[in-house]
Amino acid sequence: MGNPLSPLLSDIFMDHLETKISKHPVLKQFLYWWRYVDDVLECFTGTNRQLDQFLSHIEFTRETEQNQSINFLDIKIIRLKNKHDFSIFHKPTHTDTTIHNSSSHTTQIPMSNYNFETELNIIKQIAVNNGYNEQTINKI
Repeated sequence: MGNPLSPLLSDIFMDHLETKISKHPVLKQFLYWWRYVDDVLECFTGTNRQLDQFLSHIEFTRETEQNQSINFLDIKIIRLKNKHDFSIFHKPTHTDTTIHNSSSHTTQIPMSNYNFETELNIIKQIAVNNGYNEQTINKI
């Protein structure tokens, strides 16, 4: 397991990097730059050499599209003529194994109303912490 501060430090560093590159002339060669923590999906219209020079002070693991598609997080992005298509990306290590139907694993956890409400509030708070508004949460 990694250091619990890693995501925070990564986010601070990437914020700093994005602030720095927002003033760089090469920025106009990015069609988009989408980031989740330290994973970046970008579309760069310049050359590989220009991108390497621009990012020379940072060690990136670069993946390029194969067969007009690339995987980003849990999404497969397919480049079509004038748009993108999306599907779910399943890692090669993915298995369809889950708890078997004949398992004696309980389908319900009997809780008091108090414990149920406590758990529901925890789940709601997790949703709020991840940017969901109360109206969206209450629809679920």
